[in-house]
Amino acid sequence: MASLDFVYDMKEKLEKDNIEFAICIVRHSEEESKVDMHLNLLSDESADVVCRAFHKVCEYDEGRDDEDTDIFFDNE
Repeated sequence: MASLDFVYDMKEKLEKDNIEFAICIVRHSEEESKVDMHLNLLSDESADVVCRAFHKVCEYDEGRDDEDTDIFFDNE
């Protein structure tokens, strides 16, 4: 399995700059699939926005073309 050192380096730099983030790493093996979540959310509003964004991802059309996609929603 590939090293995730670059993820930890990026996480450290984001934390140092006080940048909020939600990093989701999906890993598959023959035995199981795993998701590693790395979060730095500094407010309830940030946590709510991330939850709503992941909810949108879960609703995302199965016919997607695996391109990067921006998720837009009202900040209500």
